[in-house]
Amino acid sequence: MPAQPSSEKPPGTPRLPDLWPNAVLTAFGATLIFAALRLFIPLFPNSGWPDAALLILTTTATVAALSKQLPVLNVIFAAGIAAGIGGMAHAVNDVTGFPFGMFEFTTALGPRLLGILPLAIPAFWAIAALNARGVARLALHRSRAHPQHGYRVIVLSVLLMILLRLALEPFAVGVKIWWAATPTPLLALISSTLLSLMLQIAMTPLLLDKFPVPRPPNYWPLFVWAGINALMLVAILSGNRPH
Repeated sequence: MPAQPSSEKPPGTPRLPDLWPNAVLTAFGATLIFAALRLFIPLFPNSGWPDAALLILTTTATVAALSKQLPVLNVIFAAGIAAGIGGMAHAVNDVTGFPFGMFEFTTALGPRLLGILPLAIPAFWAIAALNARGVARLALHRSRAHPQHGYRVIVLSVLLMILLRLALEPFAVGVKIWWAATPTPLLALISSTLLSLMLQIAMTPLLLDKFPVPRPPNYWPLFVWAGINALMLVAILSGNRPH
């Protein structure tokens, strides 16, 4: 049965100073507010730097949020797994049209690795996978003693990843113009679900509960999750595009 990560860090495990994740999460919150303002105010027109800064801070905040209770190296390696597998799937799809269907990234998504894969795509998968895992653990915090707790966390994490993907699609296509609309949405949804499940299973060995002790719930992944979803919702409902 998949087990859940613990807040207990064994002796010798690298620890982040409390100030570091707090500073990152504060900067992430401030950048979110700035990104929301750009929907209505022409700040830094025709510049991709605000989007790049938000992506970098969101990725870093995702790691910092889980590092509140987990060994930071485990979180970084788990992010690498999600980014690597997700990025590889998109690189293959860019050439073959499988598993997500044919669609084209635009230059608005930023620089590409080897001229094929936008660097933002692996970051998207890491952000989605780790934050979904953190929110799922928080939601099921009171049922840790359930015999199927590990499986339930994985299933809920996959569902949360799919919800984020469904929110990201209109934001990316209609607001940011990061890629063209996928002509085969059902194939993309099925493939994304299977890939999300693969990522959650692959990350589990790094997030095993090796030192189970009572621990308070970690609300920081929910803060990051709610922040990025709120920004996308405001952008979609406003019908505005960042300048």
